[in-house]
Amino acid sequence: MEKAIKKISGVREEISIKLTKGEMQKYYDEAYEKARKDIALPGFRKGKVPINLIKQRFGKEIEESANEEAVNEIFFDISKKEKINFIGEPVLKNVINTDTHVEFIVEYDKLPEFELIDYKGIHIKEPIHNVTDEEIEQTINKILLNNGNFVPDEIVSDEQYVVGVKIREVDPSSGLPIIGAKEEETHIYLAGEVVIPEFKNLIIGKKIGESVIYRPKEQDKFAPDKTYSITIHEIQKLLPAELNDEFVKAITNGNLETVEDYKEQVAMRLQDEWNEKSRELMEKQIINYLVSNHNFEIPETLTWQVINAMIKDLKEKYKNQKDQEYFSSPDIVKDLKPIAEHTVKWEIIRKKIIDAENIKVEDYDIDPIVESESQRMNSDPEFLRNRLMQNTDFLNSVLAKKVMDFLLDFSITEEVNFEEFEHHDHEDHHHDHDEHVHNHHGNDDEHSH
Repeated sequence: MEKAIKKISGVREEISIKLTKGEMQKYYDEAYEKARKDIALPGFRKGKVPINLIKQRFGKEIEESANEEAVNEIFFDISKKEKINFIGEPVLKNVINTDTHVEFIVEYDKLPEFELIDYKGIHIKEPIHNVTDEEIEQTINKILLNNGNFVPDEIVSDEQYVVGVKIREVDPSSGLPIIGAKEEETHIYLAGEVVIPEFKNLIIGKKIGESVIYRPKEQDKFAPDKTYSITIHEIQKLLPAELNDEFVKAITNGNLETVEDYKEQVAMRLQDEWNEKSRELMEKQIINYLVSNHNFEIPETLTWQVINAMIKDLKEKYKNQKDQEYFSSPDIVKDLKPIAEHTVKWEIIRKKIIDAENIKVEDYDIDPIVESESQRMNSDPEFLRNRLMQNTDFLNSVLAKKVMDFLLDFSITEEVNFEEFEHHDHEDHHHDHDEHVHNHHGNDDEHSH
């Protein structure tokens, strides 16, 4: 057997594997015997057809299949011995069959080789925010609304209403119903985050039985170019629950007893959320710095893996959306590719840092998780530990956090308030891929309460 490796690019290589006919014969013999078990011809029982007859009838197909099995076995054996750390699936590009030998040309991707820049001491901004009394009050008011009661009303006075509406498509000129258009009914909570202000303003001030004309494309260029008549048939005012000690005991299942205790808990939770947001923004700064300051080729195999995974997630998330053309169009690849490349590049850099610093998951990394989860689930700690240690996704998430803890510990931070941070545009410019998908429907079920 002869072999030769040729570099195609920084992340792609080609290996030529040449075997003599004699070396290939064992693979052909095995293939013929395997095929013989399932072949039946006139005058011969299944499994009893002579090999020479099988070669005459099916030789080309059987030997082509044997070539593929042989190159798979041989390539993986060579990759172990030669320590070829390929990624993704190797591709058989060509088979050259002569009277004396068979030559296989296999291409595969590898991780790029590059030098890490200094990843310790990265300068970043640390956004700081202290929770205000106003934020606490606003949060508690939302909780009181979510636990409030509905009472019938005759007019929509503000946004704290749920309105029952009948929706029908109409002719934009005459306002008459489109023939065959089905009337739909739904309930909309006007204060909901997904209700756009223009639609909200159309409804406020209206009474039962009144109608409005709504053209969603005027507010959203991705919405359908249709005209709808929306008739109000039900109005319910949302009255918030009363904040008192009894409410606190009920909503916390007796864990807290007073309004002041509850306000303190809400304040702590809000501060934790701000602190978590601050950490996320610091992580993004570190990632963007390292990605921007490393220049290496990215394997297409990994990029496409990420793109396909994102498209799959988007299709699942928006599976009930009527317009699915975007998910099969070239536009989605164009939108997602920069994000995928950014993700892949960071994963490669992170792996390099893990290897350089010999970072790994230790028992002390998962001890607190095992303790808290076993108490929450009322399960045996050792049983839970064994399950977690077999969960690759869990271990990868712990390792990812440990790497970021390491980078944050060595970073040089400058405290700034969130407003100043956002003003200077230090936020990551690689938006989450969900932002590339727009709601094409003006009145979605998500608008209902």
